[in-house]
Amino acid sequence: MQMFFRSFLLCIYSRTPNTKTRIVQDAYSQIEHVDQVASNVIGANGTFRTIPETVHYNPSKRTPPFFQVLHDDFLNIIGSNPTLTVISSDPSFAFAHEAPVWVLDRERNTNDIFFASNAGGLLGRSGIDQNNQVSRISMKVVDEAMRLAGRGKDVNVTYDKIDLPESVQMTNGGTGLYEGKIILMNEGRGHRPSNMVFMDPYPPYNVIVALDNFYGRQFNSLNDVKVFERDTIYFTDVPYGYYQHFKPEPQLPSQVYSFNPRTGAVRVVADGLNKPNGIAFSANYERAYVTDTGVLLGSGTDRTLPATIYQYDMDIISNSFINKRVFAYADSAAQMVSMWINMGMCMLAAPTVFTYGTPPVSSSESSSSANNLPILSSRIRAVW
Repeated sequence: MQMFFRSFLLCIYSRTPNTKTRIVQDAYSQIEHVDQVASNVIGANGTFRTIPETVHYNPSKRTPPFFQVLHDDFLNIIGSNPTLTVISSDPSFAFAHEAPVWVLDRERNTNDIFFASNAGGLLGRSGIDQNNQVSRISMKVVDEAMRLAGRGKDVNVTYDKIDLPESVQMTNGGTGLYEGKIILMNEGRGHRPSNMVFMDPYPPYNVIVALDNFYGRQFNSLNDVKVFERDTIYFTDVPYGYYQHFKPEPQLPSQVYSFNPRTGAVRVVADGLNKPNGIAFSANYERAYVTDTGVLLGSGTDRTLPATIYQYDMDIISNSFINKRVFAYADSAAQMVSMWINMGMCMLAAPTVFTYGTPPVSSSESSSSANNLPILSSRIRAVW
């Protein structure tokens, strides 16, 4: 499945139950089924994609936005008649780039999404002299705005910047909740170290620094994070802060780590990756998934380097990652930053990649600088 849309915060919206249904196309449908057999031969006089980051796989030549479905199983997720809806927009600022965390608290009557702006990248308004920002948007306000606007109509809901202490610099990854706290992964900036912090999801958003070194050595630029069966936190470290000129030269290999906050133990669980980025686990915690964005050099790309999702088995004794194999290759050669594994399916989100499917996984790309957020309800399926 592929999705094509502009760079904003988006919702997948569907009135239909998530049961597989073959769609009868109509003038308003945002679903496009691809006949892969008919697309397998282009020919000597045809047009090939030489710049996959911007020229997307679109054999139907359909105008975005739309869902490109390569396998009907994807309809189990999006329903039979979904729409893409912009819910917040600022074309001058990549305000919703990373670290999506959904916090629904029925006792407090809150329903919020937290996210971070682009740290050091295009339209990020951040770098060696300026921190990026963490923000919050109320899905209660979004729901009401979408109700008033009507199905499929874009809205522009205001988001709130969160004031955080000096210890939180260039936030890149996020997950939660862990013991009631949001986990934020911060790349650091200049002499300020990269770290993992636990943030209270309610004002005044108190922060505790949980980890900022590997046996006395600074991490490069902590990237993405997931919690494994409530006890252990797994995260990736890759020197994008150095590539984007707001961190010193890397001092450690690019690796995947585990961290137990109760015992303080931190260890390497996977290496041999060019630029480990997004991380996720299967629903039964028997498999791990790590994206390698070696293709991205900080500024520019090298399309001969990995843009690959790797699957691992979890070693039941050490909880290390073993038996590495390719799960999928993202043909758009774009950054994959976060993943969710659910119902045997894999969903990735990134500035220019969204992949969702059962093996064989179908890759996709878009031009979005906003990132995927968790499934929210039966009506709002997902948010970017």
